[in-house]
Amino acid sequence: MGIEYYAFALFVAGLICLIAVLVKFLFADLRRQKKLLDEKESSLLKLYTTVESIMEDFAEQSKVITDEIREFDNKVDNLDTTVIKAAGDALERAERINGGEGFRSVLDEIVGEAAPETQVAANNNQGKKNRNELILSLYKEGKTEAQIASELAITQNEVMLVVGIGV
Repeated sequence: MGIEYYAFALFVAGLICLIAVLVKFLFADLRRQKKLLDEKESSLLKLYTTVESIMEDFAEQSKVITDEIREFDNKVDNLDTTVIKAAGDALERAERINGGEGFRSVLDEIVGEAAPETQVAANNNQGKKNRNELILSLYKEGKTEAQIASELAITQNEVMLVVGIGV
């Protein structure tokens, strides 16, 4: 056994150490990749449970809404249509009495007697619309909200609301 034998044994031991180091680096990279995959898997699992809970909430809400729709349908089905039919019959009689002419005046008279406050409400809505337009025109002229409020005898909050909405 000469020196060649010991040199060869040393060379083989060096190769084994080199292979061990390479295997260690390869397995370290695999462990790192496995750890990343585990983290991604856990985040996907959390996301899945979140989506699942949202779907359950949606199913519950849709069931509630469906029940409300069914209840509304039942109420509509149970409406007493006799009042509506009676009003229609009265209008037909009024049309026959007036010979088809003046039907609109009879209808206006009936509506006017039944709800004069609706006319007042319609006039108020028109007044609000005109006032809102006036507020916007004054604002576009460059007047401040305080100036507009004092000029129109309204609150600054109302001016800010109309300007903000842009009605």
